[in-house]
Amino acid sequence: MSLFAFHEVSLLNYFEDLNLLLLTDSIERLDNRTLKGHFSYALGSLGVFLTAFYSTRLTYSTFLSTPNGYKSVIRSAYDSSYQISISSFLLVMSSVLIGFYAKDMLIGFGSGF
Repeated sequence: MSLFAFHEVSLLNYFEDLNLLLLTDSIERLDNRTLKGHFSYALGSLGVFLTAFYSTRLTYSTFLSTPNGYKSVIRSAYDSSYQISISSFLLVMSSVLIGFYAKDMLIGFGSGF
């Protein structure tokens, strides 16, 4: 059953009403600033900064910097064996099948996605 089964309302009107609701809610929150809100904002900003810093550092270390290992170790590196490839393939197939069968539970029943 869809969200619009009992009303003849277009999806565009629904999103306009939702946008107006979110806008008024955010304006009301601007008036009610508390210490808890500032603390949450500071923790969220710190988490965003640390994640961006770590991702940039990881990208630089992986792709842009010179390797730190010995030449003999780097030259003896090889692809994984067939046992690891088979295990990875089984994990991929099981996750795809579980995702396919559990999509209604995750996305919503009757979704066209």
